[in-house]
Amino acid sequence: MRPSIRSQIHIVLFLLGLFGAAAFLAKLDKLPFWSWSRSRYADAAKELNATDIVFFGSSRVHYGMVPAAFDEEMAAQGHPMRSYNLGISGQRAHDSLRTIEWALEQPRARLRYAIVELQTWDQRQRGTDWMTDQTIENHIPQHLLARLSSIAQSNQSTVNKAKNLLETVSHTAANTLNVGQGSRILDGLIAELQGRPIPNTWAVPDRGFHSSATNASEDSKKLAQELRDKPELAAARVATRMDPHNADYYKGDFNYEGFQRQDSLLRAAGLVPIYITVPYLYLKSPDFETVDNLAKSYAVVDFDNPANYPQLFEPGMYFDPGHFNEAGAALFTRLAARTIVSSAQEGRLPALPASSATPAPAKSPVHGPK
Repeated sequence: MRPSIRSQIHIVLFLLGLFGAAAFLAKLDKLPFWSWSRSRYADAAKELNATDIVFFGSSRVHYGMVPAAFDEEMAAQGHPMRSYNLGISGQRAHDSLRTIEWALEQPRARLRYAIVELQTWDQRQRGTDWMTDQTIENHIPQHLLARLSSIAQSNQSTVNKAKNLLETVSHTAANTLNVGQGSRILDGLIAELQGRPIPNTWAVPDRGFHSSATNASEDSKKLAQELRDKPELAAARVATRMDPHNADYYKGDFNYEGFQRQDSLLRAAGLVPIYITVPYLYLKSPDFETVDNLAKSYAVVDFDNPANYPQLFEPGMYFDPGHFNEAGAALFTRLAARTIVSSAQEGRLPALPASSATPAPAKSPVHGPK
């Protein structure tokens, strides 16, 4: 056999062994998350079977939706439910889709509703460390083409698109090959066989809700201080952001195909999706045009609109420009519950049962109060 053919055979055998071992480890991985968010998934896995409605989204949901307050308000409106907050700080739409898919694989006998944050499908890198655990764990091979599609349709320069492409492929490859995860996966398997709790997890309070001040980054603390020192700046930014031309930063970064796939996934699983925007003092995301287009065909509540919900844009309700403080989170949560109930009563959202029965389909979408 010629050396070149022998080398090619060796390469093929090496790749088969590499990907075969990675696939085997993936099958053994009971909780395929290893960043700080691991505990949130572990807690959700225990809670979802006794949950009627779950919240998905970014840090704005994570720090903005209080399950206890939501349940109390829904019960007061005649619709007792149990909710859970599975919003995860640092996630954007592609990452939230990964969380949704994982949640639908868990026992969820009562789960009927999903409140999903509308957010950008942007693939821009955050921060200076581009190989973080959280970034890698969210990049699964099944989503690679969708992520690349989002990069291609974004409004970034060609250079930045190439950079994002390299990062996305690298993150996906690292996750697919379970780089550095073998011992963690085996530890989890051994713990399960021994009847021990999932390793490297801790208790999650308040059914997933955390105060925005918990473990806030230095950048967030600086923004929070600026908000306290210059409330007039926040008021000016709120006024300015109402101009649709000031929302151009994320224009083109909404992946309609990805959104439709997410919506179909939820409906096929028997859930009724309700989409919301979460208020942000300094930036409208997604942009006005995108939200308006979605509201024509889907159940959408646009809370990120000072004209309709001025009480949600008071600077005193915020920890930093993008996140409510505890008072703001309670206000937003209760308003969200009341708006969902009133919109359902008007036929603009799915009918809400007096118990956790299967809901009726929506008659038409909702876009702010009428």
